[in-house]
Amino acid sequence: MTSELNIILPSSNSSLEPYVESYDGYISKPHGYKEYYAWNFCIDRFFGCLMFGLLSLIIFNQQRQLRSLRRWTRSVE
Repeated sequence: MTSELNIILPSSNSSLEPYVESYDGYISKPHGYKEYYAWNFCIDRFFGCLMFGLLSLIIFNQQRQLRSLRRWTRSVE
């Protein structure tokens, strides 16, 4: 027995989770989809914020070192 699966895109007022409708009209969500998506989203946001913070810290530190280097070269001249 073969079952046809149609993936239904959610409408604008429903949640963002996809759900699957089989040939007999039974609708089921993939097992653990919501938890997996939320966990991935948290991890992505965390590492994204971490990378942004590190990058801005590095840029700020380089600018500070450049200013102190300019000050030092002016004092040496």
